[in-house]
Amino acid sequence: MSSTFVGLWQSDLARLAEVMANPASPTIVAGDFNATRDHRQFRELLDNGYTDAGSDAGAGILPTYPADRSWGPIIGIDHILVGNDLVGVEVSSVDQPGSDHLAVVVKVGAIPE
Repeated sequence: MSSTFVGLWQSDLARLAEVMANPASPTIVAGDFNATRDHRQFRELLDNGYTDAGSDAGAGILPTYPADRSWGPIIGIDHILVGNDLVGVEVSSVDQPGSDHLAVVVKVGAIPE
Protein backbone atom coordinates (compact mmCIF):
# COMPACT_ATOMS: atom_id res chain seq x y z
CA MET A 1 0.00 0.00 0.00
CA SER A 2 1.47 3.34 -0.99
CA SER A 3 2.16 6.04 1.57
CA THR A 4 0.00 8.40 -0.50
CA PHE A 5 -3.01 6.10 -0.08
CA VAL A 6 -2.37 5.71 3.65
CA GLY A 7 -2.08 9.47 4.05
CA LEU A 8 -5.38 10.05 2.24
CA TRP A 9 -7.09 7.36 4.34
CA GLN A 10 -5.77 8.90 7.56
CA SER A 11 -6.87 12.35 6.42
CA ASP A 12 -10.35 11.09 5.56
CA LEU A 13 -10.80 9.43 8.95
CA ALA A 14 -9.48 12.51 10.77
CA ARG A 15 -11.99 14.70 8.91
CA LEU A 16 -14.77 12.23 9.67
CA ALA A 17 -13.81 12.33 13.37
CA GLU A 18 -14.16 16.13 13.29
CA VAL A 19 -17.64 15.90 11.75
CA MET A 20 -18.70 13.22 14.23
CA ALA A 21 -17.36 15.09 17.28
CA ASN A 22 -20.39 17.34 17.86
CA PRO A 23 -23.57 15.78 16.50
CA ALA A 24 -26.70 17.91 16.74
CA SER A 25 -29.06 14.95 16.81
CA PRO A 26 -29.04 11.15 16.95
CA THR A 27 -26.32 10.09 14.55
CA ILE A 28 -25.67 7.04 12.39
CA VAL A 29 -22.47 6.86 10.34
CA ALA A 30 -22.15 3.97 7.90
CA GLY A 31 -19.71 2.90 5.27
CA ASP A 32 -16.51 1.25 4.18
CA PHE A 33 -14.00 2.54 6.71
CA ASN A 34 -11.21 0.28 5.40
CA ALA A 35 -10.45 -0.25 9.08
CA THR A 36 -10.91 -2.60 12.00
CA ARG A 37 -10.57 -1.99 15.74
CA ASP A 38 -6.88 -2.74 15.24
CA HIS A 39 -6.51 0.67 13.59
CA ARG A 40 -5.96 3.57 16.00
CA GLN A 41 -7.81 5.92 13.64
CA PHE A 42 -10.94 3.77 13.81
CA ARG A 43 -10.77 3.54 17.60
CA GLU A 44 -10.58 7.34 17.71
CA LEU A 45 -13.95 7.50 15.93
CA LEU A 46 -15.40 5.32 18.68
CA ASP A 47 -13.77 7.53 21.33
CA ASN A 48 -16.06 10.37 20.17
CA GLY A 49 -18.98 8.62 21.89
CA TYR A 50 -19.92 6.11 19.20
CA THR A 51 -20.29 2.35 19.23
CA ASP A 52 -20.20 -0.18 16.44
CA ALA A 53 -23.83 -1.27 15.99
CA GLY A 54 -22.70 -4.78 15.07
CA SER A 55 -20.85 -5.14 18.36
CA ASP A 56 -23.85 -3.70 20.24
CA ALA A 57 -26.05 -6.38 18.67
CA GLY A 58 -23.61 -9.13 19.65
CA ALA A 59 -22.33 -9.88 16.16
CA GLY A 60 -18.69 -9.43 17.12
CA ILE A 61 -16.51 -9.13 14.05
CA LEU A 62 -18.76 -9.12 10.99
CA PRO A 63 -16.68 -10.12 7.94
CA THR A 64 -17.67 -8.07 4.90
CA TYR A 65 -14.62 -8.09 2.61
CA PRO A 66 -13.71 -9.51 0.12
CA ALA A 67 -17.14 -10.84 -0.78
CA ASP A 68 -16.33 -11.63 -4.39
CA ARG A 69 -14.01 -14.58 -3.66
CA SER A 70 -14.95 -18.24 -3.50
CA TRP A 71 -13.64 -18.41 0.08
CA GLY A 72 -15.85 -15.50 1.17
CA PRO A 73 -15.21 -12.42 3.29
CA ILE A 74 -12.59 -12.63 6.04
CA ILE A 75 -12.26 -9.10 7.41
CA GLY A 76 -14.76 -6.63 8.84
CA ILE A 77 -13.96 -3.18 7.42
CA ASP A 78 -17.52 -2.01 6.80
CA HIS A 79 -19.28 -0.59 9.83
CA ILE A 80 -22.37 1.18 11.09
CA LEU A 81 -21.51 3.47 13.99
CA VAL A 82 -24.21 4.89 16.24
CA GLY A 83 -24.09 7.81 18.65
CA ASN A 84 -24.34 7.29 22.40
CA ASP A 85 -28.11 7.85 22.29
CA LEU A 86 -28.63 4.84 19.98
CA VAL A 87 -27.84 1.14 20.13
CA GLY A 88 -27.55 -1.59 17.53
CA VAL A 89 -30.25 -4.22 18.17
CA GLU A 90 -29.93 -6.60 15.20
CA VAL A 91 -27.31 -6.82 12.48
CA SER A 92 -26.76 -8.87 9.37
CA SER A 93 -24.75 -8.78 6.20
CA VAL A 94 -26.23 -9.25 2.75
CA ASP A 95 -24.85 -9.78 -0.72
CA GLN A 96 -24.50 -6.64 -2.79
CA PRO A 97 -24.39 -7.76 -6.46
CA GLY A 98 -21.43 -6.25 -8.30
CA SER A 99 -19.59 -5.26 -5.13
CA ASP A 100 -16.58 -6.81 -3.45
CA HIS A 101 -18.16 -5.96 -0.07
CA LEU A 102 -21.18 -7.34 1.74
CA ALA A 103 -23.67 -4.70 2.83
CA VAL A 104 -24.26 -4.27 6.56
CA VAL A 105 -27.88 -3.94 7.67
CA VAL A 106 -28.69 -2.97 11.23
CA LYS A 107 -31.81 -2.39 13.30
CA VAL A 108 -31.19 0.52 15.66
CA GLY A 109 -33.01 1.41 18.84
CA ALA A 110 -33.03 4.51 21.02
CA ILE A 111 -31.51 4.40 24.47
CA PRO A 112 -34.14 5.63 26.96
CA GLU A 113 -33.25 8.88 28.69
